[in-house]
Amino acid sequence: MRILPENEVHIYSVGTELEDVAHHDRWRGLLSPEERGRYERFVFERDRRTFLLAHALVRLVLSAYSGVDPADLEFEFNPFGKPLVRPCKGCPCPCFSLSHTTGLAACAIAFEPEIGIDVEDTRRAADCDLLAESSFSLSEQAWLRRFPTATRGEHFYDLWTLKEAYIKARGIGLSLPLNQFSMEISGETSIAIRFSESVDDRPGSWQFALFPALTYRMALAVRKPPNRPWAIRNYPLTGPLIGPLTG
Repeated sequence: MRILPENEVHIYSVGTELEDVAHHDRWRGLLSPEERGRYERFVFERDRRTFLLAHALVRLVLSAYSGVDPADLEFEFNPFGKPLVRPCKGCPCPCFSLSHTTGLAACAIAFEPEIGIDVEDTRRAADCDLLAESSFSLSEQAWLRRFPTATRGEHFYDLWTLKEAYIKARGIGLSLPLNQFSMEISGETSIAIRFSESVDDRPGSWQFALFPALTYRMALAVRKPPNRPWAIRNYPLTGPLIGPLTG
C-alpha cells in the first residue's frame, strides 16, 4: 500500500493513447451502477472511453493509498455536485479531485477536502476573447491582452484551468462567479489569487500549481495549512492503466 504523507499532494495523470482496450471490461466492473449508467449514456465512443479511464483511475489511485478494493469504494456528492469518497471501512482514505478532457485524465489526492484539479486540451476550439470577457475579471482580461493573438489561447487556458481548479476545490459550483476572483501569474511558478469584496475567502490560504504538458494544461488548487506549503508530487503514468498502482 502506498503512503500519503499528511503534508503532500499527489497527482496522477494518464493519456488515453496509453489505454489498453483489453482492460475495458475490468474497468467497467469497478464502476458503481450509477457510474455505469452515466458511462452508457454517452453518445460518442470517445467520450465513453475517456469517462471510463478517468473513473477507473480515481478508483485505482484511492485503492492504492487506502488498501480498499477499488470496486468497494463508495462516493457521494455535496449539494453542488462535488464528489466525496465515503469512509473506507476504518481505513484512512485521501480526499480527491478528478478531471478529464479528450485525451487525458488526472486525479489529485491529499488529506485536505478543499482540493481541485482541472485539465483542458488547448486544441479545443474556443473563442478565448469572448469567454474571457464573460468569465474573467477585468485584471485577467488585461493580462491576457498583453500576449499576441497567436499565443493568447495558451495563456487563456492557464487562467481557465486555475480558475476551474479553485472552483472545484471550494465545492460550491458557480454560486461563486468566475469573474469575482482573479488569478495572478508571475513568471513560471508564482501564482496568486485575489478576491472581490463579495467573496469570503483569504488569498494567503491557497496554494496553486500549473503543469503545461504538450497540448494540455493541468492546474491544481488546494487550501494551504497554516504556516507551511504543500509538497506537490506529480506522477504522470507512462504505461496503460492495468491494475492497482504499485511502487
